[in-house]
Amino acid sequence: MKRKTAQDYRNDYGSILIKTKRMEAEIKERVEKLCLQHPTIPIGNGAVAREIDKFELNTYGYICVIEHIEKYLASQHPHQQQKLFK
Repeated sequence: MKRKTAQDYRNDYGSILIKTKRMEAEIKERVEKLCLQHPTIPIGNGAVAREIDKFELNTYGYICVIEHIEKYLASQHPHQQQKLFK
């Protein structure tokens, strides 16, 4: 097995950074889309989705907002899925 060189690590690291930036952009785009589609959903601290720009969120914060909106929408759906197994 060939030992990795500094250039190999540099290439791998650059590739990971590019993938990370793409993922972060995709997450932020999803939050913006959800907030435009559902501007009145409460997202915490008395704020609603249309006020998302007031917050300085990192990527993890955006993921939490997506999760919160998805849970809220699921709870509002009239047909709840039943759990078959616990």
